[in-house]
Amino acid sequence: MSERLPRVLIAGCGYVGLALARHLAQNGFEVFGLRRNPKTKSVLKANGASPVFADLTKPETLRSLPQVDYVVSCQAPRQPRGTVRTSARPALNQTAPDDGTSDDYRSTYLNAAEYLVSALASRPPRKYIAASSTSVYGDASGAWVDETTEPCPNTENGRILLEAEKIVLAAPFPSLVLRFGGIYGPGRNRLSLLEQGMVSARDPGYINHIHVEDAVRLIHFLLERGEPRHIYLGVDHQPVLRSEFYGWLTEQFGVNAPEPAGSSTVCRTLASKRCSSQKVRDLGFTFKYPSYRANRAAPNGTVRDF
Repeated sequence: MSERLPRVLIAGCGYVGLALARHLAQNGFEVFGLRRNPKTKSVLKANGASPVFADLTKPETLRSLPQVDYVVSCQAPRQPRGTVRTSARPALNQTAPDDGTSDDYRSTYLNAAEYLVSALASRPPRKYIAASSTSVYGDASGAWVDETTEPCPNTENGRILLEAEKIVLAAPFPSLVLRFGGIYGPGRNRLSLLEQGMVSARDPGYINHIHVEDAVRLIHFLLERGEPRHIYLGVDHQPVLRSEFYGWLTEQFGVNAPEPAGSSTVCRTLASKRCSSQKVRDLGFTFKYPSYRANRAAPNGTVRDF
């Protein structure tokens, strides 16, 4: 009799979660994808995931989760209609302010972490990975930060994320936290925001990136190699000044980038720090896209990735 495939539950199948589902399904996992809306059943199946419909903010819906070996949470807050978003994963996008109210964040991250950990306690996974954000570091005035740096969030949403991390790391089963920088890849819309004058090519401060393909590869890597109770940073090798990054986009893609007009600006500087991914590299992880420039140089690198 053949050995069964390892089973993984992805709690929150948005931009990152669906990409992760595709990747893991293609690499020997049986994947379950958790979403709120039953109307997305076909989307989950098309991306290699068996649908699980539940709401992480409603504990009564989490009583019948499938028995799995691994759990990855990468949920995002609900977005009001008409909201302009710079990312399908706002908490992980350092070029934008925290999207969603503090109440949204408290429900989506803090309460959801508590409810999910509680629901899993009776059928504990071998490992639980929770995606978080480098926004928990706050403003480091351009200095380098890593996993040993004491977090000092400078927004309420950052403080909520940090509290959610503590719940994850205290879970009664092996768990770890992965703090992502700004995730880019196919379907991102920074170029269109730049063209609309909704971000500034002259904003100061450093930002940190990771391509979505590397993000899901890193999650897979940590499912196998990550140490329980550890924190890891998911960023590429090259922090970059905002002004340099948006200037590069303007030059590479011929974007006409008018300066934003005061309060209409979506993106504003909240923090400046240079995040190091040396810890995951020392574990043996290799980035396919060690910098945003490497993506443009790749044979399949296109305008759609930005």
